[in-house]
Amino acid sequence: LAVAGYREVTLWNPQTGALTRRIGGLPQRIQALEYHPDGRTLLVGGGDPGEYGEVCEVDLDAGKRTRVFGTFGDLVLAVDLSGDGSRVLATSADRRVRCYSAADGTMLWESRLHSDWVTCGAFSADGRFVATGGRDHTIKVLDAATGELFTTYKGHQRNLGKETGRFEVYALTFEDEGARAFSAGEGQ
Repeated sequence: LAVAGYREVTLWNPQTGALTRRIGGLPQRIQALEYHPDGRTLLVGGGDPGEYGEVCEVDLDAGKRTRVFGTFGDLVLAVDLSGDGSRVLATSADRRVRCYSAADGTMLWESRLHSDWVTCGAFSADGRFVATGGRDHTIKVLDAATGELFTTYKGHQRNLGKETGRFEVYALTFEDEGARAFSAGEGQ
């Protein structure tokens, strides 16, 4: 079990609750963790709010950061790995969405379609799409190969007691079949 900490990730044995390792030298505030399917590497997204963001790879066997995929002008808020493990997605408070090659770290594309923080992002199960959501009250569905806009969902309407109207998006996921995105609004 990997847990984000201040400039570190701690690894825990879930059966015993024992701390097994601390891995330091990481971004100040870690906002996102994503295991590689091999279980030996971990993607870490975070940074210093308003100052710096990064998405990096940590080798869990060696206990250290092995690669920085990219740096951002603000905090990295979400990371995701494509189902086949070939691409890394990162979203940031600086309104950027980037996709990198997991093999060599090359940036494949960058998007700046959101008008506020991009708080979440995910690849579709079939790898065809990327969905991103944010404080601008939209979900953008992008072509995963090019980063080009496929569609936008605007102004999430849902009644929550006395609160009705538009909500910032903080989480999303895809159904197994692919291209239908679901979102969770603020306070849910």
